[in-house]
Amino acid sequence: MDKKMKIVFLVGEFPKMTETFILNQITGLIDEGYDLKIVSLNKSKDTEIAEEVKKYNLLEKTEYINVPRDKKTRLKKAINLVLRNLALHPVKTLKSINFFKYGKVALTLNPLYVNMFFLRMKEEFDIIHCHFGQRGLYGANLKDIGIKGKLITSFYGGDLSYFVKQTNKNIYKPLVNNGDLFLPLCSDFGDRLLKLGFDKEKIKVHHIGINLDKFSGIKHNFTEKETIIMTIARMVEKKGHKYLIEALPNIIKSKKNVKCIFVGSGELKESLVSLAKKLGVDKNIEFQDSVSSDKLPKLYAQAGIYVLPSNTTADGDSEGTPASIVEACASGLPIVSTYHAGIPEIVIDKVSGFLVNEKDSNNLAEKIIYLINKPKLMKDMGKVGREYVNKEYDIKIQSKKLIDHYIRVLNNKKV
Repeated sequence: MDKKMKIVFLVGEFPKMTETFILNQITGLIDEGYDLKIVSLNKSKDTEIAEEVKKYNLLEKTEYINVPRDKKTRLKKAINLVLRNLALHPVKTLKSINFFKYGKVALTLNPLYVNMFFLRMKEEFDIIHCHFGQRGLYGANLKDIGIKGKLITSFYGGDLSYFVKQTNKNIYKPLVNNGDLFLPLCSDFGDRLLKLGFDKEKIKVHHIGINLDKFSGIKHNFTEKETIIMTIARMVEKKGHKYLIEALPNIIKSKKNVKCIFVGSGELKESLVSLAKKLGVDKNIEFQDSVSSDKLPKLYAQAGIYVLPSNTTADGDSEGTPASIVEACASGLPIVSTYHAGIPEIVIDKVSGFLVNEKDSNNLAEKIIYLINKPKLMKDMGKVGREYVNKEYDIKIQSKKLIDHYIRVLNNKKV
């Protein structure tokens, strides 16, 4: 296939520090000799930018729709968009605000902004790759108005959990009808797509990929004398920081020289700090702000165990395949996590780490204590995890697979 294939990524915000899995796909395709354009609804609010963004000149490849975040401003600007485009594109404009077909998604007015932006670009793409199901629906609406290109959608987590719960099980019907390929990041998500009515022949599990070179050669000091437990994640409910904090009193009773490092920001940070003080473990926890992806290897190198107690939240939100677990495995760390979404596909229980039930602080503590008492097991589990990730989550391999998906879809072949 000619490497002049025209590819566009449709994303929500760019560049976003917590979405390294999208960044890796972009740089992976570029490394394979393909060029692409990034269309983002908005600029990210992140203050730090990953080195890869600069190295690959990705901001020069990005165009921003600039959808107003304020609802009143968004509505006002949307009315102007409709009035301006009705004469030029009457049918396409009306299809862009099809509330009957797209329901709550159309009410956000995002499809209107996306459609009008693509019409103004006057570019044709071979591949329109939408990231997260919500953006896939915007892509489905693009097809409604005649925008050409094969429509591919990657699903990552919340788009198959709380989003469906907050809308309805038929929310993805337009995408089911208009999409050409659906890429869930784990088998569990593939099953969810089937239950939502997606065509089995168009579903292909596609794991996230990471740059393994970043994490190779990391050495850990596995010892009982002092253990650092690392968690790198947004401080939101589904990441489960709370359950690790609740487990700490039992861990510290058994092992005094234990320290937790929480790296990330989020809405729950203050409540987590308060919980740590309430339980008397605040001296054993260090809270650090989010960092760019190029600084992650040094953090993993400090740790002896990586812990992420992911769980399904009250509103139905859940993880997909946490990139941090893949990175931690690649760095050679043993993992303690939960039976949740795609995590059991990365962490092999009792082989590369331990899995416990969601929200089970007591069992979480037991597994961590057990690992701390067995430094050789920590090392052995870390080695197995690294070997597995090297086979299944290497961005070089995953990029080649993604390109193969593109080519097959363009040639109307079964993926």
